[in-house]
Amino acid sequence: GEGPLELLGTLRQEEIPIHLTLADSHALYDESLAGVVSFRSGEFDVEKMVLLHRKLLGTVLGMTRVEALAVPRPLVSVPEETSVADGLRAMAANGVFSVPLTRRGRVVGVVTMLDAVVFTVELLQGETKALDVLYTTETMASLLGRSGRTEAWNPVAGADTLLKAFSSFAHGVHHVCVLDPEHRLTGFVTQTDAVRLFAEHKNLLGPHASRLILDVGMHRPRAQISAIGGSVAAWQAFQVMHNRDISAVAVVDREDYFAADISANHLEGICYDTFHLLFVSCTSFLEVSKYTRDYIVIHELATVSELVDELAAKHAHRAWITSKGGKLLGLISLTDFLSAVVEGISGQVITKVEKVA
Repeated sequence: GEGPLELLGTLRQEEIPIHLTLADSHALYDESLAGVVSFRSGEFDVEKMVLLHRKLLGTVLGMTRVEALAVPRPLVSVPEETSVADGLRAMAANGVFSVPLTRRGRVVGVVTMLDAVVFTVELLQGETKALDVLYTTETMASLLGRSGRTEAWNPVAGADTLLKAFSSFAHGVHHVCVLDPEHRLTGFVTQTDAVRLFAEHKNLLGPHASRLILDVGMHRPRAQISAIGGSVAAWQAFQVMHNRDISAVAVVDREDYFAADISANHLEGICYDTFHLLFVSCTSFLEVSKYTRDYIVIHELATVSELVDELAAKHAHRAWITSKGGKLLGLISLTDFLSAVVEGISGQVITKVEKVA
């Protein structure tokens, strides 16, 4: 009665050897299983290893239900008439970057921090002088769909397979809402939950686990990354996000050494009392911001296995890749990683909605 993940875990824990032949379409192979898995037909070359890896991963994701990956977490929602300031404050207090809006107890949509970015930039470009007041008078309903990311409300059933959820993640959806048979919201599964799956079951990474992140080809090179200097006003960082339809920008010095990043999530908690912080420099904004960092910095010689461990442990949404000296070289978002996973299964290139930096 065990699913693929539970069965694999049991076999490894009990040190039960698994004997497979080339005819086994769902064969398990990974260097991390050395001594546990043996092949009667001898050693396989890399091409065959990758083929078997695809079949294993496709089998696991196609047979495991979404509900098996869901982690119990408080369901945070706000009425659609909640003010923008109070809505962002609720998101900050609960450590969430998107929130369902309800009308008479039923979910009518999801507002994300990207919607808040667009709202804020449009206020700053307007003629009104009472910008901070609008944060307290405008409602969360006015943010709905501002970013154009209509995929934010992307429900799945608990009985759906992980493959369906992963396909959404690969296209830039950060989370999927899980509904019960009566279509009531019961929870969320996020991109972070998906990465945690690989951190806990490294065999699913197949032969890629020990490869360098720059060699796998899932990262975005420096030329594709938006960056600004620390002296630039913080609101201009959000304007860059809005203009380029991205969710984060790197903050670098004059020699392109990575210092930090500013993302859409830095708007959490912005209200009447803190709106003025948008007009200070990025460096000053980062010093006083109460925002919890949601990125990691990883060395160019790190492996895919190390990347997954760091992303899962820090609950990070992206990894900035730097040289030994700290120069910015590239970026890997959770969408980049999960797109590579789904592309590996399907053999088809994914068109991503999300642009990170």
